[in-house]
Amino acid sequence: MMMDDRVGPLLETFTSGLNLHDRQIALLRRVCVACEGGFRYRELDNVVTLLDLVYSRVADGVAQFEKPLCDLIVVCGRPIVREKANEELLSAGLSGFEALLGSLGKMLHMPFPAAQVQAALALQEIAQGKDTLRSNDPGTVRVLGAGDVKQDLRPAPRELNNALLLKAGVVEGAVSALKEHISTMPPLVPLAKDGMITTVPFRPPSGSGAERPPIPPGGDEYDAGYDSDPDANAPVDLASYTLSAALVSPMPANLRELLRSLASLLRDLSTSARNAAIVVKADGMAAVVDLLELLLPEPRDPLINICVEVLWNCLEHTQTTLEVGPSALSRTQLIDRRRKCNAMYALAAERPLTILKSLLEALIVTGHRTKDKELRNEVLIVASLIARHKKSHGFFRTTGLLELLLTYATAAETDTPTPADPHNFASVLAPDLELKRILWALLSDLSKSDADNMETIMGSELIETLLMYLSVDLQPGSGEGEDEQGAGAGVEGYLMETDQMATGVAAVGPAGMEAVSPGMTEGDAADAGFA
Repeated sequence: MMMDDRVGPLLETFTSGLNLHDRQIALLRRVCVACEGGFRYRELDNVVTLLDLVYSRVADGVAQFEKPLCDLIVVCGRPIVREKANEELLSAGLSGFEALLGSLGKMLHMPFPAAQVQAALALQEIAQGKDTLRSNDPGTVRVLGAGDVKQDLRPAPRELNNALLLKAGVVEGAVSALKEHISTMPPLVPLAKDGMITTVPFRPPSGSGAERPPIPPGGDEYDAGYDSDPDANAPVDLASYTLSAALVSPMPANLRELLRSLASLLRDLSTSARNAAIVVKADGMAAVVDLLELLLPEPRDPLINICVEVLWNCLEHTQTTLEVGPSALSRTQLIDRRRKCNAMYALAAERPLTILKSLLEALIVTGHRTKDKELRNEVLIVASLIARHKKSHGFFRTTGLLELLLTYATAAETDTPTPADPHNFASVLAPDLELKRILWALLSDLSKSDADNMETIMGSELIETLLMYLSVDLQPGSGEGEDEQGAGAGVEGYLMETDQMATGVAAVGPAGMEAVSPGMTEGDAADAGFA
């Protein structure tokens, strides 16, 4: 039976003026089961009308429609079924799909958390461009009798879906929904007067069955993911006992799931350059930074990884636009590129760098697992991308982030005491070696155009640390001039090699692009004062 035959009678029951709730719910369930594989393009107009009608029932306080609404939203997130070739590119298909996206975007703001979560997950599936017939990888089209010989010039499903999501206002809606929920949340753990996070001992509630598993006999406690067992009566860091963020966090489980789904939606939306620019313009960077601040008491929360990826995506797209993007054709475009849509400019401020500093310090102190170290390095790469904007250099120094970078860039070689266990940052494992390279790269960038930063760095032990890695072979019996020349060449060559390494560190970002490239080009608008 076709979908039109099912939706038609169902729509009539909603417009009849009768309270046929049981019949409507039964028909809704039948529709969701029959269309489990996705709706057809020609059915989207009726589906949008149906969504709005069911939404109005829930808004009127009819709780029986909450579960059917969630089931209907799940089906809306499935790939749309074509009945003819390229139906998604025709006018009717584009307009119907855009209307569906706008209707799903409204669900992000409804006061029913379960429907909000399902709407965010459905939009996330759409943003990923999942299609049962077409791949997102560029390819060729099979020509009858000739094989795969013609290049496919159609937009990839992911590109098309992201463009429609932007046009339907979903990008701005996702940012505003995240800001709305963050603004109503109290701090998870109160801050002490000195600004440090107040730690409390973790005591599992009686009867919960939650307790700290013992370390396996003969196992390495760092590899096992547990810290040494402190005094049972002494306050300990939450991260030392936390098996999962939801176990000890005072954040309600439904709110945590909602924030996670909204942040994941922003992560997938920010993989598109145009969407990333709108996320920045809608003050999405401030929303993500606010969420990171709320999560500082538990630096191992998986939600932090998602937030860091959102920042990384937006910063990468900003850097690419400034370096290789087209020139600005008007003052409005110039201001958008250099200010309103510039993630580097939005994050080059005292508060974002202060929160990144606190997060980085918490990850170094508590992060002994490999994934903790990888997240720590990603936070450093985000800081490196922010440092491409000269406006941020002074804030690196005033927030204490520069001092933190210098401490851990030299602590292992100079035996400087630190709050962190050396195993967390000074081992020979790949993440710790990468940490050293990123630290040197970032310090090199911060010292190039800021005299105060240069003075701070020169007054530290960084140069002595770098010289420890210098190997100068002084042959016995060689002349004094040759020794000086050889030593000078060795030092100069090492410093040149260090600078090249520092400015050429490359890492593949979550958007699939190379980040942390050499210094940021000021571009066509630098002379206008917008760099």
